[in-house]
Amino acid sequence: MENKTGKYFKYAFGEIVLVVIGILIALQINNWNERRKIKFKSQSYIDKIINDLTVDTLNINKLIIKTTDYKQNIDNYFDYFDSNDISQSSIDELIDSSDVLAMYLKYHPVNQAFKNMEFSENGSLLNEVQRDFLIELLSKQDEFEIINREFLDRAIDERKASEQLLGIPSNFYSKLKIETNIERKTQGLLHRHLHLKALKNLYDYIESRGQGINALSREAIVLLNK
Repeated sequence: MENKTGKYFKYAFGEIVLVVIGILIALQINNWNERRKIKFKSQSYIDKIINDLTVDTLNINKLIIKTTDYKQNIDNYFDYFDSNDISQSSIDELIDSSDVLAMYLKYHPVNQAFKNMEFSENGSLLNEVQRDFLIELLSKQDEFEIINREFLDRAIDERKASEQLLGIPSNFYSKLKIETNIERKTQGLLHRHLHLKALKNLYDYIESRGQGINALSREAIVLLNK
């Protein structure tokens, strides 16, 4: 009887051990699967963020390239302006020379992947260094966009003011054979001048801040690839 009982307990104990081992193996497999899913999800976000950083860098480079020609046009006007005395006889020439080819360049940051990650509370998929760096970069991009918009608004306001004084197109009053007085022309020229000054400041800002953002984006890509 004792032998049978002992054999039963040994058998039962062996069964329990096998069940425990089975549970541990199942848990280990489950944990491995969860880690694999998390790693896949993390890498998916990282790939999207790197793509955003790459596109943002390309967009900034395009803006910087565009500023070169437009800045030269504006510089040519200021060189001409500085070489002439502002007098009644040269006002019309200065007004004509201030009508230069320039463009309103606007920066739109490309960072939706990281914003989506943060919004969905998946920021923990990145390590602390990566996440903190991207948060700082996001702040710099937002600042770039805001200041870019301020320069644009200033330039647009000055352009509108000049158009009210000088007409659209610039020969509007002359076609109607309406003589524009010197004070009106001078005020119109002043607003044209300030319009071009605002655009020059915009281009300088895009070049300097854009290069800084690009440098940070390159650092971010290196961090994300570690």
